[in-house]
Amino acid sequence: MEERAAVCPGIKAGQKNCHNKKEVLSNVGQKDIKKDQAPKRPQKVSGQALKICGMTLICLGVMFAVAWVNRNRQENRLAEEYTISAENPRHIRFEEMPEGEAEMTAGLFFRYHAMAQYEECSSLLSKDQAEFMNFPQQEEDFRSGSYIKDYLIHSFETLPEEEYAGSKEYYDGRAALLGYEEYRVVRVAFHQTWTDQAIKNRQLSGDGEYIREMAVGRGRDGWKIFEAGNPQEL
Repeated sequence: MEERAAVCPGIKAGQKNCHNKKEVLSNVGQKDIKKDQAPKRPQKVSGQALKICGMTLICLGVMFAVAWVNRNRQENRLAEEYTISAENPRHIRFEEMPEGEAEMTAGLFFRYHAMAQYEECSSLLSKDQAEFMNFPQQEEDFRSGSYIKDYLIHSFETLPEEEYAGSKEYYDGRAALLGYEEYRVVRVAFHQTWTDQAIKNRQLSGDGEYIREMAVGRGRDGWKIFEAGNPQEL
């Protein structure tokens, strides 16, 4: 019976041994490894994923904007009473709270003025009105002890046009000049009490009941008092 040599896979015909078996297998393994190590192409980001990311960023931006607006609104609202008992004590109380943005602007003016926050007062006024009120001088008077130490705000009233008919033409012209889209005239009724030092210095208005009519206009920067008016004793 004729004897045949075993043929290993990968051996050329006529080769009688398997000396190259390990080399062949090794080469096969290396080819497989090289295939596995081949650089993979980066996967493309789908349009849907980009849309989701974009919408997420927009939502976050809206949330931050709303939080910022709410914070400002909270800061620009009134409590019923404010008191500072330290050096140069001062106090204000609201018996009635303002309604609407124009009345709120007038209320904030009284709040800041009572608390001797003159920079905040100025921010509520048109530029020319702020200069006319001369807050640097008011701050100097305050430091010397001459100021209104107590306000009691009785009421706010947004006047109909017939109530300020005599001044309407003037208000219309001022509002147009300052670029206001609309304006309101707010009447504030209040009681004020000066310090003893202020009375010695003979302030223009003394203690007692007063009203003050303020023209408040709405422009690009929100509501501003463009005519603060003079206190009128009752």
